[in-house]
Amino acid sequence: MPEKISGIEKGSRKESLRGEALEQGEYFMAKVAFIEPSCSFNSYGYFRFPLMGTICLGTILKEAGHEVMVFRDSVQSVYDKSKGWLHEALTKVDVVCLSLMTSTAERGYLIADAIKKVAPKIKIIIGGPHPTYMSEEAINHADLVVKGEGEEIILDAVENENLTGIVEGPSVSDLTKYPIPDLSILTEKKLPPRQAPISTSRGCPYDCIFCTVSATFGRKCRFREVGHVIEEIEKRISEEFKKLFFYDDNFAINKERTKQLLREMIRKNLKISWSAESRTDIAKDKELLELMSKANCSTMFIGFESVNPETLSVYNKKQSLDDIKNCIKLLHDHGIKVHGMFVLGSDA
Repeated sequence: MPEKISGIEKGSRKESLRGEALEQGEYFMAKVAFIEPSCSFNSYGYFRFPLMGTICLGTILKEAGHEVMVFRDSVQSVYDKSKGWLHEALTKVDVVCLSLMTSTAERGYLIADAIKKVAPKIKIIIGGPHPTYMSEEAINHADLVVKGEGEEIILDAVENENLTGIVEGPSVSDLTKYPIPDLSILTEKKLPPRQAPISTSRGCPYDCIFCTVSATFGRKCRFREVGHVIEEIEKRISEEFKKLFFYDDNFAINKERTKQLLREMIRKNLKISWSAESRTDIAKDKELLELMSKANCSTMFIGFESVNPETLSVYNKKQSLDDIKNCIKLLHDHGIKVHGMFVLGSDA
């Protein structure tokens, strides 16, 4: 009996997705390119972080034996419509995966269409927050659209040429079972300013009306084991990264678990500064602030969203102007910089 890999029979495919003939019993290992399309502006443009999703999914594929590249279009352009130029490497792969936010969707569709025009046999997969909401739109530019989370479906999506259309990625229950992201799959090796992304949890129990988290990751919070997170931090330090950015939807959503992580960072004397995202209520826990300061927190990105009480109510933000003022003061008192995040367009 042929061995089964992620739902397909090893050795059963007669040709690669590019049409290359395979010898009897040979299993085709795909060449996969992930693309993070650029946009004219986004709130993380200065930092130019790679997206955690592309790195995590790419690492899963790499460990399964596939050849993986991640292109960050904001750092290394992959397409110039005016010149009719497309990065040559994108025409020599089997699968292209695009991760799209609303701000990058238009360019992502242009890139997908350009690839399909030049190399129609390449399978185009689109995922991310925007296609999770707008899957019927996205499928016009893809062979497969994955809504929600991708870890449990990425191998089938790449290896099973018959898996097309719109599918829902199963929710991930155990974040610890996946490998530590391999940053070597990035085609552009430098991450200015030597700041590595890291994710320790997913989900947020709040339901702010402007946020995509509840649709993409759900309101149930899931956490990696602290030891697994520490192992990744130590790896980044060994790779000579100077800073970390925690990609968690809300870094302190479970304050006791966050304290446990910070205590372990302090105990191990991990010499690396870091920043993260959270809500104003992070400032209501004095012990948490003290631990953050001792663990080398440099900046907190806080979702203020608006300074108009009526707008905050419309947003279902569940915070007041006093919460915002106190948060800024208390973080500053602990030597932590504040980066305020706002949603524009709703204030009358």
